[in-house]
Amino acid sequence: MSPFLSFEELAFDPDTGTPKWSEALSALRLENQEGIQLVRAKGGISADYVDASDPTSLYDIAGGQSQNMKQSSLYDIQGLITAVTRKLSKPGSTTKVAVDLNGFSSQEKSTILGSLSSLDQTRVVIIDGEL
Repeated sequence: MSPFLSFEELAFDPDTGTPKWSEALSALRLENQEGIQLVRAKGGISADYVDASDPTSLYDIAGGQSQNMKQSSLYDIQGLITAVTRKLSKPGSTTKVAVDLNGFSSQEKSTILGSLSSLDQTRVVIIDGEL
């Protein structure tokens, strides 16, 4: 079996039994940016993905929009910041939160980065690249 997951495998969420396409796109961007290989975390783990070469390196995905989705809004920005804060506040968690800024304007990215600056930067990974 190939160590690389198909896009469908990367998208499939074992907890819900459904694909999460935008999350998978964010995972691909994260792999490309960080030079890592991700696999889906097993059901019941409070992370979306695991680094294939380091099973202790867990990632939750936040944000990210495909090119055909609606433009972002203040609601999206506040929702993203709230989601990141919630993911980082899980007691005892060392999971990194990958924040995908794809789909946000330069001004919106600046607002998001400013809002996230007070959080634990050792656990925040900013994804700001295309595939």
